[in-house]
Amino acid sequence: MAETAARHWIAHGPDDLLPLPILYNYRHSIELSLKWLIRKAAQCVLREGYTGEEDLEPVSLNGR
Repeated sequence: MAETAARHWIAHGPDDLLPLPILYNYRHSIELSLKWLIRKAAQCVLREGYTGEEDLEPVSLNGR
C-alpha cells in the first residue's frame, strides 16, 4: 500500500492526505520485519543450546 501511494504521489504531485498513510504503512512493515527477525534470532539461539533466564520459546514470543 505504501509503495503504491508513494508512486501516486511522485507521479501526480503532492497530496496532503497521503504522507501519514505512507509513513504509517512503511513503519508497520518495518515493525513486522523486526518481529520476524527477532523470532528467527530466537530460533537460532535455541538451536545452539541457549540456557539463559529469558524464555525464547515461540509460544512466549507471540505475546510480545
